[in-house]
Parts: sequence; C-alpha cells; structure tokens
Amino acid sequence: MTGGTPPTRTRRFLLRQLPEGARGTSIVADLDEEYGRRSPGPGRDLWYRREAVRLVLHYRFLAPGRWATEAAGIRFQRTREGTMRSVVRNLGHGVRRLRRDPALAVVGVITMGLGIGATVAIFTVVNAVLLEPLPYDHPEELVAIFEVDRDRDVFRNVANAGNARAWAEGVGSIQELAGAVMGMPMVLEGAGEPREVVATHVSPGYFQVLGVEPALGRLMSPDAGDTAGDEMLLSQSFWRQAFGGDPEIVGKVLNVNGRPHEVVGVLPPVYVAFGDGSAFFRSTPLEEMGDQTNSGRYLWVVARMAPGATVGRLQEELDGVTRGLQDAFPEFNAGWTARAVPLQEDVVGSSATGLWLLLGSVGLLLAVACGNVANLFLTRATERRREMAVRSSLGATAGDLARQLLAESVVLSVLGGALGVGLAYLGTSTLAERMPAAFALPRVEQAGVDGTVLLFAVGLTLATGLLFGLVPALQFRRSAPARTLNAEGRGPSRTTGRARNALVVAEVALSLILLVGAGLLMRSFTELLRVDTGIEARGVLTARINLQGAGYQGAATYQQFFRELVDRVAREPGVVSAGANTILPMDGPGAATSFYDADAPVPPREEWPVADIRNVEGDYFGTMGIDVVEGRALSSTDRAGEPQVVVVNQALARQLWPDQAAVGRSLAIEWGPLDEPWEVVGVAEDVRLTDPSTPARPAIYHPFAQAPYRPYMHVVIRTEGDPSAFAPRLRAIVNELDPTVPLAQPVLMQDLVGDAVARPRMTTFLMGVFAVVAAILAAVGLYGVLSYTVARRVREIGLRMAIGADGGQVLRLVVGQGMGMVLLGLGLGLVGAFFAVRLVSSLLFGVTARDPLAFGVAAGILALTSLLAASIPAWRATRIQPATALRG
Repeated sequence: MTGGTPPTRTRRFLLRQLPEGARGTSIVADLDEEYGRRSPGPGRDLWYRREAVRLVLHYRFLAPGRWATEAAGIRFQRTREGTMRSVVRNLGHGVRRLRRDPALAVVGVITMGLGIGATVAIFTVVNAVLLEPLPYDHPEELVAIFEVDRDRDVFRNVANAGNARAWAEGVGSIQELAGAVMGMPMVLEGAGEPREVVATHVSPGYFQVLGVEPALGRLMSPDAGDTAGDEMLLSQSFWRQAFGGDPEIVGKVLNVNGRPHEVVGVLPPVYVAFGDGSAFFRSTPLEEMGDQTNSGRYLWVVARMAPGATVGRLQEELDGVTRGLQDAFPEFNAGWTARAVPLQEDVVGSSATGLWLLLGSVGLLLAVACGNVANLFLTRATERRREMAVRSSLGATAGDLARQLLAESVVLSVLGGALGVGLAYLGTSTLAERMPAAFALPRVEQAGVDGTVLLFAVGLTLATGLLFGLVPALQFRRSAPARTLNAEGRGPSRTTGRARNALVVAEVALSLILLVGAGLLMRSFTELLRVDTGIEARGVLTARINLQGAGYQGAATYQQFFRELVDRVAREPGVVSAGANTILPMDGPGAATSFYDADAPVPPREEWPVADIRNVEGDYFGTMGIDVVEGRALSSTDRAGEPQVVVVNQALARQLWPDQAAVGRSLAIEWGPLDEPWEVVGVAEDVRLTDPSTPARPAIYHPFAQAPYRPYMHVVIRTEGDPSAFAPRLRAIVNELDPTVPLAQPVLMQDLVGDAVARPRMTTFLMGVFAVVAAILAAVGLYGVLSYTVARRVREIGLRMAIGADGGQVLRLVVGQGMGMVLLGLGLGLVGAFFAVRLVSSLLFGVTARDPLAFGVAAGILALTSLLAASIPAWRATRIQPATALRG
C-alpha cells in the first residue's frame, strides 16, 4: 500500500448516503483500502470521487437490495486473491528452502517415496480386486448359486444341470439363470499348428445374464450348439495372442476337437466370472448337460435377480425348491441344499483378508515413514528457532509461521508422492509379469495406476505432507519469541525434545506390530513348507497331452496312445521312470464321486462318502515318489477285460476299515454300475491333492485302461539329471507317434507345488519387507534423535568428562536415553500387536495368532537393531575431547 488520505468532503458525503452502521462503514473502508493501493496524484482523488458517486447512485436508485451482497462479494474476492497469493508465496519459499538443504530434501523424498509408493502399489491391487464393481450391467443384481452338502462341510459345490433348470423355473426371484463348465482342455485347429487351449462351455444367454456386450461381432445365438450349429466367442487376450487382433476373424471357422465352430465375436477385455483365463467360449444348452439321473455336478451357476428381489428372499425360495428336489430325486439330492451368494462377494472370495492385511500393513509403514520425516523436520525446525522468533517479532503471526512450515512439508511430500507413484507403477507391473502365480487374484490384471489410484495418491500425498509437517508447526505456535531469543544457546526446549522422543516411541511401537505380523506369517509359511505332501516333486517333468482330435474316438484309442507313449518315454536314456495321471496334485480341482464298502450293507444314500478320483497309467506311483504301504501298485496287467482293481489312499482305508487290512476289500463306486465292485489291491500314502494346507481326503486310483473317462492325461517323467532338458525329446516322441497331437508346455512338478503356495509366499514376503523397512526407519529415527541430542550436549558431555566421567558412563548415559524410548515403544507395540494379530489368524497354518516365539523374536530383533542405532552416537560421544568441547 502507498497510503494517503481520501478527499475528506467526498468521504463524509459517502458516509451520509450509505446505510448507517457497520455495513456502510465497511463499504467506505473497502473503498479507502483500494484508494491507498493506487499511486498518489490528482488521478487518484478523481477516481475516488467518481467511485463515490457511482456507489451512491447504485445504492439509491439502481439496486439498493443487492448492495450488501455485491459488497460482500468484492471483499470475498479480495480475500481469496490474497489467500492464493499467500499459498503461492509459501510454496515458493518451501521450494527454495529445500534447495538450500539438499540433504533434508533427498532423505525426505526417498523416505516418503518408499512409503507412498508401497501404499499406492498395494492400493492398486485392492482397488482392482475388492473395490471396483464387476464390469457388468447392474452387477448388484447378480448372484452365484452353489449346491451345499453340510454333512461333509462342502458349501461351494458345483451344481447339477437338472437342479439348475429347476431353480430357474421354480424361483420367482430369479429373472435369468445360466451356467458354465469351466477349464475344459480342447484341441484347436485353424490357428497355426494344432494347439491345446482351455475353453469354457456356457449355456445360451450366459453373457446376456452377465450383461457383457462383445467388442467385435455378436454373442452366440440362443440355439447355438443345437439347431444353429457350433459357435464360439473368443476372449480378448486369446484373440490378440493367437490372431494378432485381426478384425476379420469374425465369420471364420475353426476346428475344436475335430468339429467346426464359427467365430461369431470377440469379448472385451473384461473379467468373465467362472471363465476367466479361457481362450474361447462355446454354447451348450442346459438340456444337453444332463439331469439328476444321468449326470453329476459340474456346473457353475450365475443368476440375475428379478427387479425388487433380495438375496434373502431368493434364498428362502431356493430352500423351498431344493426341498422339493430332495423328495423328487432322493438318491441324488438327499442331504444336498443350495446357497445364493452375491457374485461380487464370491469373486472376491478368500483374497479379501490378505489384501486388507497388506493394505493395513503398508499403512503402518507409511505412518513410520511420516514419523521419521516429522522428526527430521522437527530437528531442522528447532535449529531455525531464532529465525522464526525474529520473523514473529517483525509481525508474522503464529498462523503465518505454521503455514510456512506446512508448505515446506507439502512440497517435500509432493515430490515423494511423485516418486512413489512411479515406483508403484513399476513395482506392480514387474511383480505381475515375473510372479503371476503370486497374484493369482480375480481381476488383478486390471490393476494399474488409473484415475482412482491417482486421486488416492494425491489425497495420500497431501495428507502425509500435512501429517509430518503438523508437529513442528504446532511447536512454533506455542513458542514465545522473547523466550526463544533469550534461550538461544541453551539447547532445544523441553517440549520439542518430548515431541521428538514421542515420535521415536510411536515408530518403534508400529514397527513391532509389523514385525510380529510378519513373524507369524513366516512361521506359518515355514510350517506349510514342512507339510509332507506325499510326493517327491524334485526331478519330475510333466506335460498334458490331449487326444480330442478327429483321429481319436473312443476309449480304445486313448488307451493305446498313452500306453505306447509311456512305454516309449520309460525306455529313453536318462529316464528313471514314467507314468501318467488325469489330474496332477496341486494342479487345480479334480473329479470326485461317491462310494461305499461293497462287502457291507448298503448305507443310506445321504451317508455315502466321497472320494477324489484319479486315473493313472504306467509307473505313476514310483515316478511321483508315492509309497504303496500295503499291497501292490497298479501294473501293466490291469487292462480292459481283466478284473476291476483300484488303489486307495490311507485316508480312505482309515475311514472304512480302521485297524483292518484294506487289500482284498471291494468298493462300489458311483463311476459305473454299482453292482460291479472294484477290488482294492493296494493302499498308497496320502497325497495333498489341492494344496499343502488342505488335509488329504479319501482318494481312489483307477487303472486308465479300465476307466479311461477323459481323453487327456498328464505324463510324468523322472530323470537322472535336469528334467527340463528332457522336454525337447518328449516333444519329438509325441510327434513321432502322431504329429497332430498337441503337447502343452512342459513344466516342472516342483514349480506346480511352488505355485500352490505362491499367494502365502507373496503375502509373507511383502509383510516381511514392510516390517524390515519399518524397523530400519525406526532405528534411523532413533539414531537421528540421539545424534542430535549428542551434538546439542557436547559442552555438557565435555564437562562431565572433565570432572571425572569415563567413556563407559557417557556410553551408558546416551544408550540408556535411547533404550528407554525403545522399551516404552516395545511395551506399547506388544499391547497393540496382541490385539492386531486377530486380523492375521485366518491366514495362519500350524501356528497360533499369539505365538510367543513370534512375539519374542520380533521384540528381540527390534531391540537389537535399536541398540545398534543408539550405540553409534553413544560411541561418538565417548570420543569427545573435554578441552575441545569446553572451548567450543
């Protein structure tokens, strides 16, 4: 402002004409303020007179009712402009301040970048998997329907097609219903060399129920697979990978298992419930999928609720229909009910607990990082006490000083946020590419730094900047300039020291909670790896071979090919043994059926036990390292036309014949005529078929030659050296037998076992990384506080040593101060961990949530790390020379 006094007579005239009281006075004050900003001279007085006349005319004659509103708007506009100028000025000052202190800037940006980057990376996965609604039309109306066998604790079983048709017809809350048979290996011809791909059979209208429109072409017609011929719908990924995204693919004919199929469309790049990962989809009417008398349960059912319906009402109606089905088909449906689950809830499944745990853990890591940077800012701000006191003495308010400090912290946080978003982008994409099994989560491929993630990152960045900048800002709001200037040279205030110590205590407590959680998961994962899976996976190569081409029709052709293949492979140099199995352990869900003891009275239908079914060829047991503990293994003499024999596992033998010999007994298996029992010739050790954490269930092994129910098998080969080196020779042998037979990509059996524990391995790894980083940050924070304390107390320590204190006493003084904060943090952390570990309990295997070893080791690691961090500045304190310290 240039100042100056407005024309007196004009000003008095204006006051008389404007409203009396505060309103008129405020209007004149605004005009006076604007007068003071203008350059002195006759023009300024003339402007004032003209403006006065305009205001009087406006108020008296034009719009007196709007005067107050307009005047208030002028003042608001000036206030807003002033605020923006102040914010820009403070941010510019913050940038210049960080440029003058590059050490603070680099350390703060890296620390916040790591914390924000880890948080944003985990949030991208959480957002894609848990928060984003399913990419369908009105996804809240979609439900998945499963069959339930409560007696066997099976709550998510695939459904029978006949039961599904009854639900569609008898449940009024269902508007539309469709089903899918997923994970069907098929031979595709017409896209280069014959290849095996995984396809999904869907009932007509499946994608209409979901509300998915094709990206190219059209959906399959309602009578596809019936009167309109075979049609197929390609997935987006397979279309791009096999056909290079050719838009002319629509209308082409490809052979699937020897039958021509017309490509009618390409799906958009969306997650398809119960069909994700399939190369293509083909339509099969529900009527052709069997009923309660001629088929089992293999259908995944999706339904869209009618307008106004709820899941609760649908469940009530579903219960009524299932009771009728139990009465109508007692042999098939006795003991079975149905359950409806919102599709979003089913898709998320068991992944929610682990992801929320990781997000909470990385949030704790970010809090530790904020505490560390806040301590750094507090230390730097303490060194600037005199500067702030001088500014305050010259007229700066406490709010001005606080805003300046907050602006500096926000600038640093923004830089750290930018680094963090970059790290999150690289980290998520790298992990997803190199360790896809670790992210075996629904819709995880859609995780990325999109608008939602960026908005989260911006909010997180600003929140963290305000968080770690708030502590030093509050410290200066409480300080008096005179006291600060008079205290210069006597060290920091007691309040500032308490704030730094409190931050260290909080960092230690949060780090301990993370370490305890990581320790529990590590103990759980170790117990998981110790589980005897029943197989010796190391040294075994496996590959799936599919005989669904035109040249293989009927069981006899399957038997001949696989018998000859296994015999040829077993005779190869370097091969120890070879065999084959329809479904490998740790390779997804398999087939199961009911059975009972054929030598005992037939139990009621609802009491028949269920066993996993596997069909084997050659020396499967010896190749996989499965011991036969009683009787014999299946052999080459167990062929079609010979007596029907099976090998059972120990779990089945214990269930039916505890403390008795199983060999020689007979089983009636619902795999064929129940009046043609199968003789038990051997008992094999239990094998964990799905994953190491799932106990072994009853299992039955058939000779493939006597029950070739599937046209594909996994050949397993144990070699003397590196099994992967035998893969080219296996391809050559298959080509020699039949060049039209596709061979799936060979894999090592130990990799399949590793993939079965990939998710707990990744969760444990990430938790461990977060915990270690948090512990290091806490130790660095302790080191910084003690180093600063030693630097401020050089004269005091020198005086102590001058009057007789030795190095050991000084060492104990500094270390004791640091370890006092650590012990307090450990105590608070143990209490917090005691309650927080309940969130981890559902992810643990073989260890309790309050395992004392995990608590003790975590506390010990953090205590030793902190002791090391405290010892360094303590040792430096012992090197202080008294004379030098006193002179300084």
